[in-house]
Amino acid sequence: MTLDIAQTHPAHDTDWVAVAASLAAEAKKTAPGRERNSELPTEELAKVRETGLVNLLIPTEFGGGGGNWQQTVRVIVEFGKADPNIGTLLAYHYHNYQPPWLDYVNGAEVIQRRSAENRWLWGHVSHPLVKNFHAIPQPDGGYILRGTKPMNTGPATGDVMNVTAEPEGREELIYLVVPTDRDGVVFHNDWDHLGLRRTNTSAITFNDVAVAADEVIPTPEPLTTISRWYIINGAFAFAASYLGAALGVLEEVRDYLGTKTIAHPIRATSPALIEVPFIQAEVGRLWSKAQAALAYLDQITREYDEAFARDPSPDNVDLDWLNARTEIFRVYAARLGIDAGAKLYDFLGSSATANKYNFDRYWRDVRIHSLHGGAPLYGDKAIGDYYVNGQSRRPNLSALFAGGQKTT
Repeated sequence: MTLDIAQTHPAHDTDWVAVAASLAAEAKKTAPGRERNSELPTEELAKVRETGLVNLLIPTEFGGGGGNWQQTVRVIVEFGKADPNIGTLLAYHYHNYQPPWLDYVNGAEVIQRRSAENRWLWGHVSHPLVKNFHAIPQPDGGYILRGTKPMNTGPATGDVMNVTAEPEGREELIYLVVPTDRDGVVFHNDWDHLGLRRTNTSAITFNDVAVAADEVIPTPEPLTTISRWYIINGAFAFAASYLGAALGVLEEVRDYLGTKTIAHPIRATSPALIEVPFIQAEVGRLWSKAQAALAYLDQITREYDEAFARDPSPDNVDLDWLNARTEIFRVYAARLGIDAGAKLYDFLGSSATANKYNFDRYWRDVRIHSLHGGAPLYGDKAIGDYYVNGQSRRPNLSALFAGGQKTT
């Protein structure tokens, strides 16, 4: 029998990061083989639901875990260590759990209670500017959805989709909660890319899909742009997955060198020695960077939580600088994950390239998703522009990430 932590412990008394670490350690045992076969993480995500981790960001008064983003990103890091696919899926789940940020006055209580009760896993169907996608208003306040949206992550393994659309005849954005098994929803299952093979990112066609009025996330006023709360938490949720992957690489290196007899990476003699100076130096460099990144992640998520508690409106004056710093961190974390994954074979030698280890999955998964919000190269350019030219350039960072949301 699976222990249901959410039922056996009060939410405020649960160490959610420890719960995540335990589940992630179990998932890591089978991750290499399952990733190689592109198996969906159905079993792993079922356990995430059972423990109540999916409800982490839902307030306790609505039946949730009562957690915050400081805890949430650490949960993502733990799963990113074991399998960046699961880390990415959970990053999308938490990032796309938008009721609190959209209805910042009343907290979209009805939808939050439903999500908590049913332990919904959320996926994204964003891309508000996709051509030939129509949200047709209905007299009862609902909509009919018609058209196709490309590259959607999370719905194939989730319960509901957060669909962003522009209603016909109105210049605004609406956010809809649509069950993945709703009549008329067709998954193309067309993901055939370098990494994130277990996410089943997919184009989705909506064939006159009916959405009820109570499946529309309420907002205090019409929205014409993507919320900056959403942009910011997306950046550090994805960065947490990259950081988890970097730490996962370092754990693989330490465990492999400590337990396997392999050829020395320079002299081709046996066994390899953990005492090799250049290995110690390079691992130390990467691990130090990862520790600094964890500390910075804690800082910016704490500031995010505090800013939202002070003023949850999209006009919060703290969001501009927080947006810039979070985007800087996303680019840094992406480069760290890519660097760690690329260095692994320098540390371990040719024996570690055996497919049974599947160590390259860390690099592949970070490499492909690092392009999501704009490649790190373009991020570096925007950051440099911001530093050299000052405050007038801050919106460039927001536009960079928002643009990535619409296209990948």
